[in-house]
Amino acid sequence: MSNIIIKPINTFHETIDFRRLRCFLVLADELHFGRAAARLHMTQPPLSVAMRSLEDELGVVLLKRTTRSVRLTPAGELLRERGQAVLQDLERTSHLLKQLGAGMTGSLAIGFIGIATLLGVPELVRRYRQGAPEVAVELEELPGAALLDRLRERRLDVAFLRVLGALPSPIAHRPFACSKYQLAIPETHPLATRKRVKLRDLHDAPLLFFPRSVHPQIHDQWMETFRAAEVRPIFVQEARSLQTELALVAAGFGMALMAECVSQQSPSGVVFRPLSGGISTVDVHLAWHEEVGTPAIERFMALIP
Repeated sequence: MSNIIIKPINTFHETIDFRRLRCFLVLADELHFGRAAARLHMTQPPLSVAMRSLEDELGVVLLKRTTRSVRLTPAGELLRERGQAVLQDLERTSHLLKQLGAGMTGSLAIGFIGIATLLGVPELVRRYRQGAPEVAVELEELPGAALLDRLRERRLDVAFLRVLGALPSPIAHRPFACSKYQLAIPETHPLATRKRVKLRDLHDAPLLFFPRSVHPQIHDQWMETFRAAEVRPIFVQEARSLQTELALVAAGFGMALMAECVSQQSPSGVVFRPLSGGISTVDVHLAWHEEVGTPAIERFMALIP
């Protein structure tokens, strides 16, 4: 045994390639070059060459060959004993690398604003998880400004948010979904009897609105829209969430501007009417950090037309 060089098991990955180790283990099982070559779907000469090359790299004799038999040396017995674990580790690693490269493993952090849940994001996430069940998906609802901060800090991989104009580098974005505005009205309010409401009908009308801090650009856009139309609603209360706005409308506190898709979950006591008069749309975009691109992100984005 003094002439046998035993390399640590954790260095086998650097010394033995996947193909030659598999060839050796099949040969160690068969102890016959012809049968081993047949199992490996190769001819005998390349198998012999591979075993010689393996022995040269390891610096040990693994096989005792005669014209009638093949048997393992002590080094060969040790490699057969420990090599199976190495082969399994190599196979697992190879599988994981392929899965990672295909976006089938890893993690994906998704941020979104509340309205995105009504514009197809849950269905998109469901389809993604069905196709990549090994990816750890994290979801977080935040205001638009907070989503942008987390994208810049690389704490989110992608985010669904409202966009007005260009976003600052290194954040890229593209359209995801669009919805028209409607007016949510308490069913007892006179405007609830109309089929359509015009923007000027909101003059001196009680209106619920979101705080400017939630989305300054959209807040300012609406204020400019009101000023341009010479409409001055009575802002009765601020609400930070869609659910709060709907509850306040149902309680008769006032009306609220909402995306058309919200009418799908209208509570009792609330009616929705189309709103016209130079009104913009609710545009939700998918945003991501230009310098962050993982297979998991690419696989997710590929699901979006």
